[in-house]
Formats: sequence, C-alpha cells, structure tokens
Amino acid sequence: MTIAAHDVDHWQQRISALLDGRLDDEARRQLDAALRDDPAVRAAYFAMMMLHCGMRRSAIAAAPTTTAADATPAGWTVGRWAVCAAAACVMLGVLAAISVVSQRDAAPARSGDAAGAVPHVAILSDLSDDARFDASAGAMNLGSELTIGPIRLAAGHAQVMFTSAAVVDLTGPCEFEMTGPNRARLISGRIDAYVRPEARGFAVDLPGGAKAIDLGTRFSAQTLPAGECQVRVTEGRVMLEITGGSSAYTLRPDFIATLAADGSLRSLRTDFTYVNATAGPGGNTVNIADGLTTTWSNDNANAGASRINTDRLWGSSPLEQGFDAMPNAMVWESSSYTEDAPAIRTTVNGLDDGTYEVFLLWASNTTQPAAAWPLRARLPGSNVYKTFAANGDIIETNKIGLHLCRAPLGKVTGRSLSVEVDDVPHVARARYLGFAYRRVFEPSTGLSEDRIQTPIRSSAKSVTDVPSLEKND
Repeated sequence: MTIAAHDVDHWQQRISALLDGRLDDEARRQLDAALRDDPAVRAAYFAMMMLHCGMRRSAIAAAPTTTAADATPAGWTVGRWAVCAAAACVMLGVLAAISVVSQRDAAPARSGDAAGAVPHVAILSDLSDDARFDASAGAMNLGSELTIGPIRLAAGHAQVMFTSAAVVDLTGPCEFEMTGPNRARLISGRIDAYVRPEARGFAVDLPGGAKAIDLGTRFSAQTLPAGECQVRVTEGRVMLEITGGSSAYTLRPDFIATLAADGSLRSLRTDFTYVNATAGPGGNTVNIADGLTTTWSNDNANAGASRINTDRLWGSSPLEQGFDAMPNAMVWESSSYTEDAPAIRTTVNGLDDGTYEVFLLWASNTTQPAAAWPLRARLPGSNVYKTFAANGDIIETNKIGLHLCRAPLGKVTGRSLSVEVDDVPHVARARYLGFAYRRVFEPSTGLSEDRIQTPIRSSAKSVTDVPSLEKND
C-alpha cells in the first residue's frame, strides 16, 4: 500500500489523535496496519512525532522561569506527552523508514550546513519516576534528542531508543555512551538491550575492549567488581568479540559470558536449570541400595510435614508454598530423631556431552536455626557425604518463611547427572528438593564457536517430572 496525496490529511489526523491519546481501538488497528504496510505512513508518523518533541522542547526553552508543568504547550498534558513517548517505543518499525536519514545525519557536516549543528542518534524514550541524572547532563526529558556522547544515570531507570530501532534500558547508577546511530559503549552499570531485525549489528563496546554485537535479540551487559563484565543472552544471538579480535563466540539464549578486566573471556556458562526430585513410577529418584524407584511414606503426606516418623521412609508431597524457581517442587522429608530414611539418588539423562556444575537444593526454615534442618549429599563416585545446613546461598524465601537453599557439589563431565542424598541422624528433620545444574565451558580447552552453537535447554526455570532434557534445534 502506498499513501495517496488525498490520504495525507487522513493519516496525519489519525497519528495526531494517537499522540494525543484520543485514538479508539478500531482506528488504532487501522493505523497499525498502515504503519506496518506503508513506508510513507511510517515516515509521516515519525515526522509528526519529532514535531511534537520539538514543540515540547521549544516551549520549555522559551519559558525558563516557569515550572515544567507551566511550560507545557497548549493542548498538551504530561499524560499526553507520556503517550507520545510510549508510541515512539511501541512502533519501532517507524525508525526503519528513516535509517538512511539517520546515517546521512551522522555524516560530517557539509559546507552550508548550520554552524554547530550536531546530529542526534537517539531519543530518550522512557524514564522512571525516580530517574536522576548527573548534574552535568543538563535537562533530560522524555523525547529529548540525544547526540553522540555519554549519559550518566545516577538512579532509577531510563530508556534510550536509537534511530536504528535498537532500544536500551539503563539501570542506575549507569554510565553509557552513544557512539553512533547503531553503536554504544557501556562504561559502568547495567543495560538491557532489545534489538529489532532492522537494527541487526547493533554493537556495544565493553570495558576492557571486548564487544557485544547483536544479531537480533535481547541481551544484558553489566559491570562487576574488580573490573569484570558479564553478558547474558535472553533471546536470539549475540556475537561476543574478545579484545583484540583474536576470537569471537556466538552466544545463544541463557548463555552468560564473564569477561576479565582486560577483556579476555574468563568463563562461559549457561543459566541454572532446576530439577525437581520426583518419586514413584517414572520418577527420577531411586533408592541407592537396590536401584528401585523409591517409596515414600503415606503418613508424611500432609504437605511434606513429618507427623508419624517410624517407617524409615522419606515423606514426599507437594511443598506447602512453592518457590518461583521451583513452582511445582516436591519436598522429601525425614525426621531423623526417630527414623533413618534410605539414601536416595536423583538423576537427569540425555544432556549434551559437556561439563556441568551441580548444586544441591533443599529447604530450611526462618523460624528455627538452619542447623536444625541439615542434609547430607554427594556426587556419585564420592565416598564421603558433605553436610549442608546453613552453608548455602538462599535463592528465595516463600510466603510461609521457607528458604530455597543452593550449594555447589562439584563438576561432572558427560551426558548424565546424579545427586545422592541421605538424612543426618539425630536431627529434627531434613528437607530435600532436588538439584540444579549449569553447563560450563573452559576457555583453556580451545572453546570454539561450533561448541556453543547448540546449547542444552536451560532456562533457570523449574523442570518438573522430566527425567531427561532435549537439545535445542
């Protein structure tokens, strides 16, 4: 569809109504279709959006002694200005129509150009109520055109929309520098980037000289203590170039790369996968002594709580109140004052051949000393159990005060992972939930791009009743 001369006024009226917050749902759907199908409508939309931005800034500049609210042009309200900025964020397809203009604007000024004119490369498309910038930044308002240079966000959140259609969220404190229409540099803090296909190739230079090149995706980058930097991919792919261009790695979803202060690759791993220990036929947990699917106690079936504890069995039932990381967790409970439950083994098969870090998961109570709920665990092949009580990381606390605890057991290489668990004699109770794992890659082993092109399915979300994990194709 191509916009006709007699339709210009029609679409301009629709766009104006959208920016003013007056467009009804049906008219919005019609405009959405036109924006999607017609480059001329997209160009008209962007031109009007920038006109509104210019009117806003001009009005504020013309009234330096008034408050921001008093300086709002006639017909404008703060709410309408927010609608303008939100529309700019939602309809990023508009920017694809002006990418050529953006590149032209970024070129050196030609003879006859306005003296001192500095091309903009982005706009400030969103701000949190508590956003606060460094005093040297000058006025920073929604819709402000941003030129090449740094942004220093002292607190809160801000969003930058590049003319290429790349969107970057900043979390304060953060120092971030725009170096071109489709390129930036992270100096410190955290950013989250969303890059549409038309902005493919959006690059972020990282501390130490490494570079993250987006291939159409979502990713985050964050500086860490001691000068390190971490890049995490949540969707799509990112090409990570190591300092000096000596090597590059393609990262897919759930990969986390940690870079040293000199830009070298320190570690590469996937995010955590949480595995629930499950009982009964088809379960992933068996008695170590006979290798048979473990039997659990019916007299402990009241939400995992130990009521009658003389049967020398684990009580297994849904956790009283789930955790976000393990919403469908089963709790395995033994009361070792009066019984000694059998040692059990939980296994996951069918992983990609590789090296994995394995972590024990258990529950402890906030109202009792953590040492009152200890648990023993080990990796197969070890002759020694390690006792876990208060020596783990608390991942989260649920509504009834139970902690989800996680502690490392060691590394395993292969396609299968197992954890062996036993209760501790003469204690109040033990509460076992399962285990977590993440795949790790060692740079020193000659890590190649091919090795990380096909990661395991890993999501830091619960994997419930799944004895094996499939490969991402």
